[in-house]
Amino acid sequence: LPSGNSVAVMNLLRLGRITASPDLENKAEQIMKLFAEQIERAPTGFGQMLQGTAFGLEDTCEIVIAGHKEDPGTVDLLEVLNSQFIFNKVVVLNDPEDQAIRRLAPYTSRQTMQDDRPTAYVCRNYSCEQPVHEPEAMMKLIHGT
Repeated sequence: LPSGNSVAVMNLLRLGRITASPDLENKAEQIMKLFAEQIERAPTGFGQMLQGTAFGLEDTCEIVIAGHKEDPGTVDLLEVLNSQFIFNKVVVLNDPEDQAIRRLAPYTSRQTMQDDRPTAYVCRNYSCEQPVHEPEAMMKLIHGT
């Protein structure tokens, strides 16, 4: 079972990426540093913490899906996105009806539906590609093909 600290590390890193908050990522780094010596001595006992460390070191793929959550186009984008395991992704649904997400992640106020269609924004370390509407185009951007 993963320890509470290792779960906290991954949660802080993901929340840091979702909210663009370096403070949360710094807190995760502090936890990782506290356990660094123990991890060096017995790495097999810290699988989840090592996953968090890998997530923190890798470039992440931040994906914002802008669209009404019930819209079939939005559902298609999310289903295709969730059909594959992508270790370093974080996903935000920016539903035009949901003001809470824009308070939590203010940058999403600029990532809106284009041409009145559900739109995917694929970003790496907060630098975004051109928005796309089709699930296949989104996956090509995510996989860099």
